Amino acid sequence: VLGVDASNDLAVLKICCGQFQALEFGDAGGLREGTGVAAMGYPLGISGRASVTDGIVSALRNESGQWVIQTDAAINPGNSGGPLLSRSGEVLGISTYRYEYSESGRPVEGMGFAVSQVTIEHQLPALKSGHLLPTPTPRTTPTPTPLSYYEEGVRLNDLGLYAEAIAQFTQAIRLDPTDPFSYWWRGTSYYDLGQYQQAIQDFDQAIQLDPTFASSYSMRALSYYDLGLYQQAIQGYEQAIRLDPTSLRYRGRGISYYHLGQYQRAIQDLDQAIQLDPTDTASYGWRGSAYRQLGQYQRAIHDFDQAIQLDPTDAANYTWRGSIYYDLGQYQRAIQDLDQAIQLDPTDAASYAWRGNADYELGLYGQGDTDWDTACRLDIQNC
Repeated sequence: VLGVDASNDLAVLKICCGQFQALEFGDAGGLREGTGVAAMGYPLGISGRASVTDGIVSALRNESGQWVIQTDAAINPGNSGGPLLSRSGEVLGISTYRYEYSESGRPVEGMGFAVSQVTIEHQLPALKSGHLLPTPTPRTTPTPTPLSYYEEGVRLNDLGLYAEAIAQFTQAIRLDPTDPFSYWWRGTSYYDLGQYQQAIQDFDQAIQLDPTFASSYSMRALSYYDLGLYQQAIQGYEQAIRLDPTSLRYRGRGISYYHLGQYQRAIQDLDQAIQLDPTDTASYGWRGSAYRQLGQYQRAIHDFDQAIQLDPTDAANYTWRGSIYYDLGQYQRAIQDLDQAIQLDPTDAASYAWRGNADYELGLYGQGDTDWDTACRLDIQNC
């Protein structure tokens, strides 16, 4: 160890043995928000090759004289201390910490930080000089603090152990029945188990305790949607949008309007979702479906074109576009899309059925029978 600067979370080590090639530093001072970056390290102590996570520069900040790079690249225990790299492999900083919860205890995502190259290179001369070499002092090994019921519930939920998470959140609620986030997390675990009524009860309680948290309204709306209660879902999305309008919430309300047959209102919401997030593939698909219901086939095709361009692996968009071509009498183009849908998802009965219809219209009766047989085998109820 040549030098340690604890205030900037930096150290310089001299490696005695082996052949190593140093990475080059980039110019972090010239970074802009939105620039692509990658974090490298060994999250959670995973052995073998290092892991890489992808993200962008969210902001450049100077905190107490230290320049840091805020990024949404995933930084977890174990890959702190690893490099934050530019797309060309230059070191822009050293990953150091992240926020998991706000001061009020709300979950936070995508807020990681790295010590900037600007600070690193400014401190290197002092670190290399040896003046900052700390004097070792004996330290006792601290006793690990057990996780709270709330923290353990979050950990289990993240692992997909939803029933176990519910038990932990229930204990947390018994200890503090006024904490809205314990109800929110337990409701989320109930939702992931498909227990939508229990989820709604917990989201109701979370809203009563904190009526300003938009996610409680949107998760309750999603639960109503999955129960087929679309009007209640719309009301929930309206409240969430009023507090925090996002693409996902406009899309959820638009899809609910679609299921109620209110296609124009669905299109209005999906327009807004796409305006907020032009890469939202699902919103293009649902808007295309609404246009089709209104008989506006060219607009529908345009939306499915856009959805397929954004995600060429989603079989459903090919199925929908193929069915529209069928309605327009363009049977060969319909078959091309349905072939692609079946290639991506050989279990999609609807694609076989529509292709069977197109085969029949083209006089390919044997192929049509084969496709209908397959559709019936996959979905006997709609045969």
